[in-house]
Amino acid sequence: MPVCPCCSDTLLRHFQHSKLYWYCPNCRQEMPQLIEQIQHHSPQPISPTLR
Repeated sequence: MPVCPCCSDTLLRHFQHSKLYWYCPNCRQEMPQLIEQIQHHSPQPISPTLR
């Protein structure tokens, strides 16, 4: 089960307006899907510097 990055409480999965998101009942806020964001924004490997 996913946990809230702010309070470590269990997140609830919600689906609304064709959008899947996580909701924290403790913080009472919608939480981003961090795993997907990290995968989509992962940095490119650094190429070695030529000297």
